[in-house]
Amino acid sequence: IPGSVRWDYAELMDKQTKCTLPPAEIARQLAERGITQNQTVVLYCQTATRVSENYMAMKELGYKNVVIDDGSMHEYSNRDDTPLETQADVKRDQ
Repeated sequence: IPGSVRWDYAELMDKQTKCTLPPAEIARQLAERGITQNQTVVLYCQTATRVSENYMAMKELGYKNVVIDDGSMHEYSNRDDTPLETQADVKRDQ
């Protein structure tokens, strides 16, 4: 989705312990991606199941305007009137 930022739910987990990272680390990840609390954030994945971890982490950090697109990429990518970008498109524009 044009303008979207990748933030995989697996990045919320400590690779050694398999536990959720501390809130400060999650906040750092969001800041690195330019995601701030004054934005509306729409989370999506293929079928709106994996982003629940991201949603809960953001809510715990105090983000108020966070929603999950329950149709997610499955619905979005099957429409004829929605633009899509590939990683190649993004690199070409930089």
